[in-house]
Amino acid sequence: MRTTSTATATMPRPITPLALPTTTSDVTPMGPGWTMHDQDTVTAAIVDAIAGAKQVVNAEFFVIADAGKGSQVTDALVAAAQRGVEVNVVADVTATGTLPLGSFQRMRSRIEDAGGEVIVARNPASKDMYRLPGLRHVDHRKVVTVDSHTGFVGGMNFSTITDKFHDSMMRMTGAPAAELAADQIDRWQRVGGTITRAHSNSVDEAVAGAKQIPKAKHPIDIVVNAPEQDRFEISDSYLQMIREAKQRIYVTTPGLSDQLMIGELNEAAKRGVDVRVVTGAEPLMGVQLLNWVGRSHIKELTTLGGAGYEIPETIHRKVLVVDDEAVLSSYNLTGRSRLKDHEIGVRSKDPLFVDAVAKIIGGDLARATKVDPAEHTGLGDRFADFLVQTLKISY
Repeated sequence: MRTTSTATATMPRPITPLALPTTTSDVTPMGPGWTMHDQDTVTAAIVDAIAGAKQVVNAEFFVIADAGKGSQVTDALVAAAQRGVEVNVVADVTATGTLPLGSFQRMRSRIEDAGGEVIVARNPASKDMYRLPGLRHVDHRKVVTVDSHTGFVGGMNFSTITDKFHDSMMRMTGAPAAELAADQIDRWQRVGGTITRAHSNSVDEAVAGAKQIPKAKHPIDIVVNAPEQDRFEISDSYLQMIREAKQRIYVTTPGLSDQLMIGELNEAAKRGVDVRVVTGAEPLMGVQLLNWVGRSHIKELTTLGGAGYEIPETIHRKVLVVDDEAVLSSYNLTGRSRLKDHEIGVRSKDPLFVDAVAKIIGGDLARATKVDPAEHTGLGDRFADFLVQTLKISY
């Protein structure tokens, strides 16, 4: 089912160059809490949550390994499994080749030796990939749930190579965490994981408890892309929000290549919406071509009234603010993320959430450099222009 909602006409809050907030805020006075984290604070928060687990921990990442910050998460998962907690891990096959080589295999062996279970999506050596549709697509999700009452979602992976990426994760409790846990148990079943009574009871109890809390005026909703289910809630959220934007569209993304999505940003700029795209000057995974492609799209956006900005480092956070609504997720502005990858995130009109996401982007804008098309005319830039503007290639 694809998501739809009604456009709003309220005045957007101005973006200010404030640092990433890391203090807990209430969604409603009686509702669940949430905390926004960056790459420097989220590891300790996840480790602390896992250390308090009593029933079940689900961890799902595009890349996770026993290296760098991933070693801290691995240690926590192993300790949880050793004390009898059910530990379920899903990773994309990409993780098996992450550097340093062998760090994923070490993570998997340690967790399985402690009694946990690790499932690899898109593993050609596994017969399950051909049997289960849930394993056939790229697993690009980044999510942890603990006892169905605490959840983390956002853009961060856990390996040495990704440790310095600038990223964002959100910690949730209450109704959003219960909804996230319900999604995770469904995902675990779809990839072939065993659903235990303890796991099922944990989710049922969390969902039942969440129903007792008065529904928030502006709930934080879990949104998912699941290609084999024909669910494209994040993609559709982006398209709908951008198409209905009245005043502002601010987005951060490490990948900027989806011709359809970028075309919608261009159309918004044409009709006078304040469109700002933030990427990173440091190439993602060292692939300079990705930067050239992104800049080519930004150059076109600039001619239409929008603007592009680059922070000095590698940006990996994926957030969107459109007027008075925001999304935080694992979703890149690429064709692959829109059509082929498993993605997950949150969407809300809650003013505190929108302000928090706006401050994240504001912090990036405060130290970013505005992209000047005249400064990017080298051979690589011209090659990217050919790919993007002439061949209309997306990835």
